[in-house]
Amino acid sequence: MGDYGFKVVKQGRNVFTARSWELSYSSAFNTLKVFKKGPGTATVTFGTPTTVTVDHQLGYRPAFLVFSEIGSSDGGATGKYFLLPFSYPVGGDASVMPHVTSTQLSIRYGADMNPGTVTYNFRYFIFYNRCVPGYLT
Repeated sequence: MGDYGFKVVKQGRNVFTARSWELSYSSAFNTLKVFKKGPGTATVTFGTPTTVTVDHQLGYRPAFLVFSEIGSSDGGATGKYFLLPFSYPVGGDASVMPHVTSTQLSIRYGADMNPGTVTYNFRYFIFYNRCVPGYLT
């Protein structure tokens, strides 16, 4: 471990002499590092797929997480967030699919999500870490 950075030591240990397994956190550990996070909304009208985007301009495809409300005709899931991608197990275009490029994160809401017009809240995390090659292609 280097002699600079950020460390959190377990209670009763000295941060200057603690070994890596005695640390609760160290910036030297290979962990996900948040670049950008935030809330958003997507207004979806039945019969029309809707895509919302979040710019990141990192120049590479970063790792990310997206959580979204998934409503139902009885409102049963409003206010509850689900990790994306999400797809209803029945036919039609009732899915929410995220996709990342070297410049933006896109979230596509299917055309058959709910009757009428519904606004879904979502939350996203974009990390500095690059996507693993072969995944999220």
